[in-house]
Amino acid sequence: MTPARSGRGAERSLWSLVGVVFGARFLVMLAACCAGAAIAARLAEAGASALWSGAPPLLPGLVFVLIWNAGLVRGGVVLARSLWRSALLNRRIRGNRLPVGARLGGMARLCGLEGRVTLIGAAAPYALTYGFAAPRVLVSTGLLRLDDAELTAVLCHEREHVRNRDPLKTLLARALPAFLFFLPYLRHLRHRFTAARELAADRGAAAVCGTRPLAGALLKVSEGPRFAAGATVAAMGAGDLLDLRVAQLETDRPVSPPAAGRRTAVVSAAAAAGGVFLLGWAAWIVAAYPAPCALA
Repeated sequence: MTPARSGRGAERSLWSLVGVVFGARFLVMLAACCAGAAIAARLAEAGASALWSGAPPLLPGLVFVLIWNAGLVRGGVVLARSLWRSALLNRRIRGNRLPVGARLGGMARLCGLEGRVTLIGAAAPYALTYGFAAPRVLVSTGLLRLDDAELTAVLCHEREHVRNRDPLKTLLARALPAFLFFLPYLRHLRHRFTAARELAADRGAAAVCGTRPLAGALLKVSEGPRFAAGATVAAMGAGDLLDLRVAQLETDRPVSPPAAGRRTAVVSAAAAAGGVFLLGWAAWIVAAYPAPCALA
């Protein structure tokens, strides 16, 4: 497995997600602002009967505006919650970190992580990458029970997350689908990014350390501490990706995350078609009932 291609699948999934959400947000934000102003002006003029009468009636446009605002609220809540829990994680780590020691410090230096490893006291063996601007690797004292080859494999895996700034990308992948919550395909892209991210980090570590130490570490490392739940981190623990990651190590060939199911594709296509219909209806309302719009 060559590291040159290690991050391409994760990058494609992430930037597809970013492109869809930001492209849609620009058009929808403009339409929702102008349609909201037009609907408010028309309701003030004609009363509630304008919701289902007139040419065009306002109700579909109002549904469009409400869905857009619900997405804004949902996305903002997810983003704020992730940032808050990440801040709590950083505070917890700062208050409980231990001296790295000669063994871990030497291995970190060999793996290109000098000065970027934090040790914390915990019996469970785990490692994760945290931090947005300057990512660091958190290692538990329980992880030090691994032999030198396995511990090096874990550090090389986490080095890939540090190099790719995966905590920041994870924040984007978690928050962006919430803005367009009615499209399940965006949640699939988020899961695909997570899987591709871990598979890419495994390939980078295996290229340096070999598959045997990485496989041994993968079966021993836990998913991470409970206090890291909800924070935007990239953890070594396999979770529900264990079978996929083991299959990649067994075949010594890159493995792709599973494609979206038919139900996800059909529901997303139907929701997108409904969104386009409501967007067109909102444009009709704006054309029929002109009103001042801050974004126009």
